[in-house]
Amino acid sequence: MRSHIDFDAALWFVVAFIATAFGILPLLALPMALGVGRVGDVGFLAVQGALSVVVYSVTAALLVRARPWRRLVDLVLTLYLLALLGAVLMGVVRFVANPVALLPIAKEVIPAATFGLVQVNSFAPLKLEFPDVAQYVGLAVGFAVERWWLRRAGKPVGAEARPVIEPWPLRKPPASDTPAKS
Repeated sequence: MRSHIDFDAALWFVVAFIATAFGILPLLALPMALGVGRVGDVGFLAVQGALSVVVYSVTAALLVRARPWRRLVDLVLTLYLLALLGAVLMGVVRFVANPVALLPIAKEVIPAATFGLVQVNSFAPLKLEFPDVAQYVGLAVGFAVERWWLRRAGKPVGAEARPVIEPWPLRKPPASDTPAKS
């Protein structure tokens, strides 16, 4: 079976991205409201990563619950292409704003093209940041947990759950009483 882009999942991944982007604001403001102070760089990465894992886990679980025949490969491919498309579009916006600055465009596209494994902080000198694979980790966790729950409930998952479409039986032509001429 070949991989395909799951457009239904792509829509939900966009919603998950928006939920993560806006959901981080209250989490970052909470320490300041408690009088602890600002969240540092490491704290920000931890909060953003944890929130991404939770949001994408819930999204993947809901997608698998809706259609238990979904495959992880298709969901990862869909999320990867969506992230790459978003990075390229953001790169185009940055290019329009400043056509000379190609390094910020590369900073957008390189992480998306490497599944978040390569995060570039600066090019001169080359300085990398901690990988950001939280979306894909969340996707895998939600996928596995929901499949486990469905199996535990005795429901089919994977290829067993794929709907089988059977065409209506065609009527056979009526048998002729006259023998065929040769």
